[in-house]
Amino acid sequence: MTFKKFGNSVSVTYTVESDSLVAPRISNIVLINHKDKPVSIFSIIAVFDKEISLTLHECKPPLILKPYETIAITTEPYSSLNIKGHPYDPELFNSEVYLETADKLIKCKSRKKPDLSQSYRRVMKSIKTFNGIVHSDLYKYLLVYRVNGELKTTFIHYSGFFENDWSYTFNMIKVELGKEIEAEAIMNALSEQGLLSFFETYALYEIKPHRYELISRNENENEE
Repeated sequence: MTFKKFGNSVSVTYTVESDSLVAPRISNIVLINHKDKPVSIFSIIAVFDKEISLTLHECKPPLILKPYETIAITTEPYSSLNIKGHPYDPELFNSEVYLETADKLIKCKSRKKPDLSQSYRRVMKSIKTFNGIVHSDLYKYLLVYRVNGELKTTFIHYSGFFENDWSYTFNMIKVELGKEIEAEAIMNALSEQGLLSFFETYALYEIKPHRYELISRNENENEE
């Protein structure tokens, strides 16, 4: 005996993305297929007030949502919305989402994300980058230098250890217990090792809470 699989069951979550350059839009759409049957999606549509439709994403070729699969889709930005030339500003959070298939429209079930803020204190991320490199707060200085035409960036730990883009035997400056590395000690050590004359260019920065303060550089160094 076989059983025919009736109907479809797809749930959806999305976010509303705002950008100063383009119009707010529904984006970051996540679709979950709750059935043991694939869904061929030709487009994703938002419906407002039961009568106004907006195509959020066209799938060319059709997108196959496999059985029990979860997929994420990022929509394309646009400049504005209008109905017959009249500006239209829908309440994006109140939309119903439909999937256009070969023979019908499938209404997605709205799935609300759990609100973690009601149960947990939120930890916020702080991201510090220099020359595209993410670093922690454990470093007091950074050295940017050029060797054989290649620009390198090395971070110097509070304890005097050199980290990242550093292939020399000398890789640490001894610091008295309980104290922190100082810029003068770094420059003296680099000079004693002959590295300052070996580098084509160099610049030493101190890492401050919200900026990178230039401490020393050779005269031929140009701003990147």
